[in-house]
Amino acid sequence: MPRDLSVVFYDVTNTWFETVWDDEHQWAMEVEKQLSALPSEAALEEKRQLIEKLERNRTSSLRMRGPSKECRKDPIVSIAMVVDRDGIPIDFRVYPGNSSEKTTMKCSIDELAKTYKITNAVVVADNGLNTNANLSRLVKENQGFLLAHSLSKAKQSSVDEWLKDTGWEWDKEKERKIKIIPSSLVDEDGVVQTDYRMVIGWSEKRYREDMFKIEMHEQGAREAVAHHAKLPLAAFGWKKYIETGKNKAQKINEKKLAKDKKLAGYYAYLFKDSREFDKEWVELPPKEKKELSGWEIIEQYKKQAQIEQCFRIMKTNFNLRPMYVYTDEHIEAQVLICVLALILLRILSKKLKLAGHPMTTEQILAALNTAKLSVQLDKEQPALYRPLRQILRRPQDDDPHAPIHLYEETDLSRIMNCVDLTPLPPVADKNELAHCLKTRFDTDKEALGAVYQI
Repeated sequence: MPRDLSVVFYDVTNTWFETVWDDEHQWAMEVEKQLSALPSEAALEEKRQLIEKLERNRTSSLRMRGPSKECRKDPIVSIAMVVDRDGIPIDFRVYPGNSSEKTTMKCSIDELAKTYKITNAVVVADNGLNTNANLSRLVKENQGFLLAHSLSKAKQSSVDEWLKDTGWEWDKEKERKIKIIPSSLVDEDGVVQTDYRMVIGWSEKRYREDMFKIEMHEQGAREAVAHHAKLPLAAFGWKKYIETGKNKAQKINEKKLAKDKKLAGYYAYLFKDSREFDKEWVELPPKEKKELSGWEIIEQYKKQAQIEQCFRIMKTNFNLRPMYVYTDEHIEAQVLICVLALILLRILSKKLKLAGHPMTTEQILAALNTAKLSVQLDKEQPALYRPLRQILRRPQDDDPHAPIHLYEETDLSRIMNCVDLTPLPPVADKNELAHCLKTRFDTDKEALGAVYQI
């Protein structure tokens, strides 16, 4: 299946382990145990050799405590993944749980260029990966970028300049507006690395959502101050509007509150077109370049939700969380199995869409779970195979009171047709079963497996 790699989406997630100790703590306890078993007169050199031996034989180093996406205190492991426009994974990497996602992006992008020879692509990522080092690395690899940008972390003087009333472009409904600001990436020495465009947007819908959250947190903060409440461990929610004293809420951070209200409804993206690294494209007349408009850039970023959906499927449908394995090899193997399953699911979803039978992830998995047979065994006769009950989905314009025919199309039959297999008849012998599945069974025992006794 041909793949469009002109735009790739990058993100990082993490999953947790049901264990008290992280790998560093567990290794330290093992070292202490082994050292205590040595004779009291053991030489320092002997202890050093023992520690070096334990370090060489160490099999676990990924389970570490770090910033959890689910705010858990358990040891975690970080998973970085790159997907294409269709949400089909290209590559993944597993990092220790205490790794910063801002720094691991460099390794992932380098591997992407080296292994898959992907250049002149636009890498789409969220705000957590937006650092000068990452942008410089992408430019060095001739990769474009489209990254979310936090206005709340920018210099106040710059934000005030950006949000001036001039230069805005409204949509037809007057519910959204955007502004494009030419910008430059400057290194530590003040040298311009490259030019890019910053797209700032505002929408009425987002403004209402932001103000609802701000007002809700403001109310919680004012109640906490009134009662001098103890602060929660989490650093989000109403706690961000509190000035503390002795771990208790003392007063409202009015400056932070006013700033958030001013930025309600606003968002920003940094965009560098990968075609700008192509000299022939750069020399084209402006009308022939067909540069992306600000609205198109925003729509492009919205597709970043695909990779977030990939992580949700892996964690929820493929049981990636919590993890119960503990060696590095087994952790990477479990992630690999989930990624391979996700690739198959995404390819199947694309094939169904192209065939005119789009299905959601839940519908596909539910249909595949019905791929079961009942077997009628008789020592004197060949075994007969009957498909169990399958999920039927009638067309919307079909009569709901019409009888269900034996050969009516089901979700499973649509999937089988889509992958060039033949849906099973109501009753089949081993030869018909093998024909439908495009395989071969010489005997019924081979079809059933050794668990059945004929």
